[in-house]
Amino acid sequence: MNGENKEVFDTESAARCQEEGRFIRYINAIPNSYNFYSLDEQIPIFQPDLSRIPRDAKGLPLVVKTNRGLERAVPAYEGLTLRVDPVFGEVPTVFTYQGQREMIHRLGVHLAKQVAEREGVPLDVLPEEESSEGCPEYINDFMEEERIRETVRNRSRERWDW
Repeated sequence: MNGENKEVFDTESAARCQEEGRFIRYINAIPNSYNFYSLDEQIPIFQPDLSRIPRDAKGLPLVVKTNRGLERAVPAYEGLTLRVDPVFGEVPTVFTYQGQREMIHRLGVHLAKQVAEREGVPLDVLPEEESSEGCPEYINDFMEEERIRETVRNRSRERWDW
C-alpha cells in the first residue's frame, strides 16, 4: 500500500498499518495470517459469530452467502418464512432480499424471473433494477448450467440408457 517491499512472514508492518489507520475495507489483497502471527504461534481458526442471528424452526441460523460474504438472511418479501437448506447450511439466495438483488444484477430481470418462478417465489424488482440485462459472463455460466440440467432431465426420462 505504501510502496515498501514486504516479506511474507512480516508481523510488524501489519500492526504498524493498523495503528496508522491504513487498512482499507474491501481491499482485494487480504493480509495473510502470517502477517499477524509469527511462525511459532498457533493460528486460530476463525469462525463467524452466529449467536445473534435469527434461527429457523429447526434452530439453524438464517444466513445467506453473497458476494460480500456470510450475511443475515432478509426475506425477499414480507410474510415469507425462511428455511435453511440442510445440505448447504444456508438459506437459498432466491428467497432472500440480498440474493434477489445479486441474481438480478448477474442474470438480468428476465432470467432472474425464470429462476424465481421455478422456485415458486415472486421476484421483487426494484425500480432501479427494471432495465437490468445482467452480466454476460454470469449469463453464459447460467445458460451452461441450464443446458446440463436439461440434459440430466432428458436422460432421466430415458432411464440413462448408456
